[in-house]
Amino acid sequence: MHAKKNSAFTAVAFVLGIATLLAAPLANAYAVKTTSRGWPVRWNSNEVRIVLDSSLAAIGPQEDIENLVISAFYEWTDAAQLPVEFSFVSADCGGMGHDSNGDNENCVLVDSAAFEGSKAAARCVMTYDDYNGNIKDADIIINPNVAKWALDETQEGYDLRTAVLHEVGHLLGLSHSEQDPSVMTPEISTHRSTRNLFNDDIDGASVLYNEMESFSEYNCSVTTPGKEKANTGLVFFLLFIGLVTVRRFFVSGVGRR
Repeated sequence: MHAKKNSAFTAVAFVLGIATLLAAPLANAYAVKTTSRGWPVRWNSNEVRIVLDSSLAAIGPQEDIENLVISAFYEWTDAAQLPVEFSFVSADCGGMGHDSNGDNENCVLVDSAAFEGSKAAARCVMTYDDYNGNIKDADIIINPNVAKWALDETQEGYDLRTAVLHEVGHLLGLSHSEQDPSVMTPEISTHRSTRNLFNDDIDGASVLYNEMESFSEYNCSVTTPGKEKANTGLVFFLLFIGLVTVRRFFVSGVGRR
């Protein structure tokens, strides 16, 4: 009798354990930026022009840095198969930020004034429509006061490609990721470089541009981007099986008394 009781409870515990595992969310940790209305922030144009400002020469050879920046953009668009095509031009930016009354340029530039009182190595300044999340203007700004920028893996210092990959992720609409390692982690150091995208980065950009529908401002039950819903149907089925097993055990036990 005791052996059967132990077997029944073991079976129930197994079923409940499987149900618990299925209820846990998957390990994706990417996050997308959303407006105050809950809409995803992203480009709503198939073509976006990027101006590579002449100030980039302040941190290294202009041509080398331009090639590095372009390759970082292409890695995102190619790896995540984004529907956005970026074009590049070498010129002087008309100004940083968005001007509602003037022409706006999406720039990659070097500017120390943007980092007063900050230890950030680089940043992305973005303007978007809060109603629908469409990006109007985005600039990537690099801090020239970093001790040293490394342009490749043979040099010591902060890896510039890692920083640019990260800021392009923000320019696309991604926020910081809890996944480590990933390009979208909040910090870089001289001791590590992340010169290529990780699956979590690629998944985030791909979902944002290829799978995610625009959120309804009236919908309060939006799944958190990067976290999938548990298979609740299967979970409840397994819980039902567990309860039936327990009931049958006690019914059969009463009949044997």
